[in-house]
Amino acid sequence: MKSRLLYIACGILIGVALMKGAAPAFARTWYIKPDGTGDAATIQAGIDSAAVADTVMAAPGTYTGLGNRDIDFNGKAIVLTSELGADVTIIDCEYMGRGFYLHSGEDSLSIIEGFTIKKGTTLLISPLDPDGGGICCIGASPTIRNNKIFGNTAICYGAGIFCCSSSSKIYGNDIAGNYGVYYDPLGGGGICCVCGTYEIYDNAIHDNTGGVGAGIYIYGSRAIIRDNFISGNWCCPQCIIDGGGIYCRSGKYNIINNVISGNAGGNGGGIYISTSDTSIIKGNSIIGNEGSYACPVLKLKKYARNRTEMHRDPTMPYCVGGGICCSGTELLEITENRIEFNYAFEGGGIFCSGNPVISKNLILNNLAHDYYCHHGKGRGGGIYLRNSTATIIENTLIGNKSKDTYETDDSRGANIYIDSNSTPEIHNCIIAYGEIAPTGDGGGIYNANNASIPAISCCDVYGNALNNYAGNLPDQTGLNGNISVDPLFCDPANDNYYLFSNSPCLYGPCGRMGALGQGCSPIVASLDLNPRSCPNPFNITWLKNLDTEKEENAIAYAGGVMPAAIVGREDFDVTDVDVSTLLLEGVSPLRCDLEDVTIPVAEGDDCACTTGGPDGLVDLTLKFSQQEIAQSISPAEDGDVIVLTVTGALFDGTPFEASDCVKIMSMGHEPTTFTESDEVQLDMPVPNPFNPVTRIAYWLPRAGYARLSIYDVAGRLVARLVEGEQQYGKHIVDWDASGLASGTYFLRLEVGGESKVRRLTLIK
Repeated sequence: MKSRLLYIACGILIGVALMKGAAPAFARTWYIKPDGTGDAATIQAGIDSAAVADTVMAAPGTYTGLGNRDIDFNGKAIVLTSELGADVTIIDCEYMGRGFYLHSGEDSLSIIEGFTIKKGTTLLISPLDPDGGGICCIGASPTIRNNKIFGNTAICYGAGIFCCSSSSKIYGNDIAGNYGVYYDPLGGGGICCVCGTYEIYDNAIHDNTGGVGAGIYIYGSRAIIRDNFISGNWCCPQCIIDGGGIYCRSGKYNIINNVISGNAGGNGGGIYISTSDTSIIKGNSIIGNEGSYACPVLKLKKYARNRTEMHRDPTMPYCVGGGICCSGTELLEITENRIEFNYAFEGGGIFCSGNPVISKNLILNNLAHDYYCHHGKGRGGGIYLRNSTATIIENTLIGNKSKDTYETDDSRGANIYIDSNSTPEIHNCIIAYGEIAPTGDGGGIYNANNASIPAISCCDVYGNALNNYAGNLPDQTGLNGNISVDPLFCDPANDNYYLFSNSPCLYGPCGRMGALGQGCSPIVASLDLNPRSCPNPFNITWLKNLDTEKEENAIAYAGGVMPAAIVGREDFDVTDVDVSTLLLEGVSPLRCDLEDVTIPVAEGDDCACTTGGPDGLVDLTLKFSQQEIAQSISPAEDGDVIVLTVTGALFDGTPFEASDCVKIMSMGHEPTTFTESDEVQLDMPVPNPFNPVTRIAYWLPRAGYARLSIYDVAGRLVARLVEGEQQYGKHIVDWDASGLASGTYFLRLEVGGESKVRRLTLIK
């Protein structure tokens, strides 16, 4: 009797474990073929046959017809995957139903991966069930990864993907060309998620058409939206909508490290956010988005900048926030973004109400202009504040524009416009070179609040057209640390808004002004290690745990001293060098002298050497502890040729650097390696920012086809670094961007339908 009860109890426990997704030891793979000759006739039949923890694997080909659309997991924790990836494994719904319909409490162990899902629709389904043409999840939280979701339609929400009361992870997907056939201004051409908790990352979400939130629509949720490429999504022609790229409302949202470009909506061409919970928009590139209801015209013109022939409708409502529109937000931080070339009638870069913190952003070349209707104001090219007590701190606003079609004196505040009900605080910002219509006013900051003057301190407001300060805002120069002088950007013509070391915005009682600190490429001088020696051997003994604390006899360490010379040239007088600033790989010189010992090597070749000299020009000779240098550059391999760089400054503060090479002759070090993993890994390139070479390292868990590419912020292919079969393990690629302009680029690794993206910054 006891044995029988024990068997019954064990059976109950096993059943409960299976219901909760525990994997039995006999998990099986069901192999499905398009012609129905596999282990089951259709994908649905394979799922119906599968047990918990089984895998249903689809062979390459196109799957159509009943059983290969409206696919339902029926609550099972199984993996549905393809054998060879989404490019060759296609679920074609033929506009006869959805791709997937999950509604039975599925969780993250229910996985959809590796398919192209196309031509799904809800047009033939009950009007009571109109959402999610490609994938629909209601009360279900599957993992959706590494799919191509293309050309699907929905009557209401989520033409590509719709999730409700869910906690899905959506990553590594290409979601494109999905279209919302909306009867009302509903949302989410690409993705719609409501009333749940979501992670949306490493996706390409582009060229979708929707109502509110053409790319992504999220409502009443908590969501992390990171590392996505969101581009070319545009508004439903028959709807008045908001949020061309992303629309977020009534929740907690972290929007981090995305590329959001070329999207078009009503309010908030890039991002529309309205929330009362703590949220952040951080580290995004928000470029070339438009707040406009004239989207069909814009789409036809392929985002062209010449709109002189576009239709203008005097009855059309004007739109605000070309890059970002934040409405009524009290706990929102907008920080460390690049917001550039966005357009709206008001607030070309940012339009905000409420009490956001706007900090450390680059806000460049945005435009407020009435192109499509006659009553827009053309105000706030960079930032427009309405009913706001925003804190604006450590931003760089450059070259933003406010224009008015008919020059009716309405354009105001090219960089910042403050409306009659706003009282912001503005601190430690650079606000410069704002452009405004000839009949307008206030290329810098315009205050329309006649009852209050905003608190402005420690700002450089300089070179703005038609007044740095205007409206009810007297000139603040000389008050509260405010200045009006050239910020001394490194190279604004080539997109480098870092500051020279002698910039007035770097030092002083206010500290740094602007979003970026010192970052200019220094003067390039000439360095000769072991002067007049070819090659330059570096004979050292590598000592573990070396005590580098200097004693009375500083050269007593193994290896002695390394001689070096900063070479005098006609264009570089070494007597101007402040010796106290010199560091060779972080090591200070032991002593120095002025003498003529060597000659410069060929320009641009750090590893060239010379036995020539003297040449009649004085050189700055230096001695360094060789063992301290050895420790500073470890690890290295015997026989390596290593570039050593000396950095310093002239007496006037101008930075310089010079480099030469040595060959390692003795060492005892093992190189570092990746930690082995079952996942594709793409490390952040080093260095980053870089000029002009950076090193890219990645890990492949298995041999296979891989593609490593570089794209610019507009999504154009810049370089293909790797394309073809790759072996298992670690791979290292150096990218030389010598021929490219400074700016932001994106590194994309594609392996077996999975993709990883990293952002690069080239600074010259």
